[in-house]
Amino acid sequence: MSQSPHHLLLVDGHSSNWNPDMIERVQQARIIIIQFPAHLSHVLQPLDAFYFRSLKQEIRRHKGL
Repeated sequence: MSQSPHHLLLVDGHSSNWNPDMIERVQQARIIIIQFPAHLSHVLQPLDAFYFRSLKQEIRRHKGL
């Protein structure tokens, strides 16, 4: 029987992402975790920082937020 493929999970460097139960579950699910260095996610997420910013602003404007 073939094994399921690995999956990739990108997380920021905040310590709240890490607990023993989470680590065990991702290992069982064949998930590879790549952690962004702390305070650099805005640099490493250019779509979120540039392209989606205007979309988010429009959504907030229409919702009255």
